[in-house]
Amino acid sequence: MVLVVEDEPLILLDLETGLGDAGFRVVAVHTAEAAIEAFSEEPARPFPCVPHLRPKGRPE
Repeated sequence: MVLVVEDEPLILLDLETGLGDAGFRVVAVHTAEAAIEAFSEEPARPFPCVPHLRPKGRPE
């Protein structure tokens, strides 16, 4: 499973599509809060992560 965090909708869609086409199960979210929530739902599973450098909702 890959967790993708990106606040730009088109970039998020491209990453989700590309990783999905490569055979990964993808969880795509727009904010840091959503990423934390997604991770907490399956904490035992490793998440390779494609992070946005400063997703909305996280301090700089």
